[in-house]
Amino acid sequence: MISDNSLGNTIRELRKEKNLTQEELADGVCSVVSMSRIENGVQMPSAKVLEKLLDKLGSSIYGLCRVYHDNSILSQKTKELERILDEFQSGRISSVEDEIQKLEIDNGDVECKRLVEFTKIVAVFYKGEADDKLKNTLIDIIKYTINDFDISKIDEYLLNQIDINALILLAAIYYAMGDIDTAIDISNRLYENLDKQESNLKSRIVSKINILFNLTQYFEAKKDYTGAYKYIELLEKEMLKSGEYILQVETMYIKAKTLNKMGENTKAKEILKASSPYARLIGKEKIADSMDELYENIE
Repeated sequence: MISDNSLGNTIRELRKEKNLTQEELADGVCSVVSMSRIENGVQMPSAKVLEKLLDKLGSSIYGLCRVYHDNSILSQKTKELERILDEFQSGRISSVEDEIQKLEIDNGDVECKRLVEFTKIVAVFYKGEADDKLKNTLIDIIKYTINDFDISKIDEYLLNQIDINALILLAAIYYAMGDIDTAIDISNRLYENLDKQESNLKSRIVSKINILFNLTQYFEAKKDYTGAYKYIELLEKEMLKSGEYILQVETMYIKAKTLNKMGENTKAKEILKASSPYARLIGKEKIADSMDELYENIE
């Protein structure tokens, strides 16, 4: 079961970053039962208990509030962003630009402003633009909350969902600019960051799936089909583990393409034959057409 964000989830993530058990964190502060109830969102800690917990976690009320507040706002705004991105992918760009202006007027919160700026960059990127100016603007959005941002430290940062989405896009921009190795480096470090948190937040799980899917494409672009297949297997395991199959059809297509490049033509055709009808059933006609075309071209 994927749960919504809560104070308990935030405390749990901070605890895991410190490699502490519930027993170790609760020691001298509260009972282990209370600790479990706090993390599960059943019990709210008193101000005194919360202060002691955060002291052991090496954080502060301010630090916790920033993460918790950021995630709370994003949980309300993520659906708006997803709807806007869906509009872009459907080609309704003028409609989306109006939506962006509305968001800019309606939301005065700092994180909402970051969300608007991020959405603007997505808008430009979907139009086929990728250059240093776009990349640097995106990095500035990340630096607003991570002042010492450094690609080599991505796996160490405590990230909120805008940071995560921005880093996924940053990797895509590097890829579009021809710097595939940096795109891979960013994606690997970001995936490592999210994977060690073991978060059950849906947004984090979906982000991990998107990162792995992008990595398969980056390795395919390098013609490193063995590397691409490794990430396809990780992607399939992630979807199976979480029950989130948002890119199942796309994964089957890229898996078939990769197997074809590796000379596993029979396996590739089996996947395409089984997946194309399902793709049509769920309304993904374009990818079904691509599957059928690939099937016909495999000897």
